[in-house]
Amino acid sequence: MPVIYHDKFYAALLLKNDQFTHLAFFNDIFVGAICSRIEKDETTGELKLYIMTLAVLAPYRRFGIGKKLLDMATEQIKNKKIPVKEIYLNVQTSNETAIEFYKKMGFVITREQKDYYKNIEPPHAYFLSKNIQ
Repeated sequence: MPVIYHDKFYAALLLKNDQFTHLAFFNDIFVGAICSRIEKDETTGELKLYIMTLAVLAPYRRFGIGKKLLDMATEQIKNKKIPVKEIYLNVQTSNETAIEFYKKMGFVITREQKDYYKNIEPPHAYFLSKNIQ
């Protein structure tokens, strides 16, 4: 089951300078969003793009909106010449739809983290990543 965010969550993200947020609309209806930020790998020092959330309303899925949002985030990094080599994210292990989507987009599961989420069941997460260079 996907996590549900309130509109105020997205409004607050749009105001932050250290994050990248793109919204998708269809006929003035808010149908999707991607929220991401640049993070520095503690071990290697390399910059990574962390996808905090990527969501598309169920009736608007399978029209390429999620792919377009992901492409927009990647292009924004390239256009700003930020030396990001990897995109990564986490997803609930039971969210088979999201896992299938990310695999189609070239992501691979890199690890599983037990009890990652505090307020949702099951609390386990997969971490997925994709090289972009």
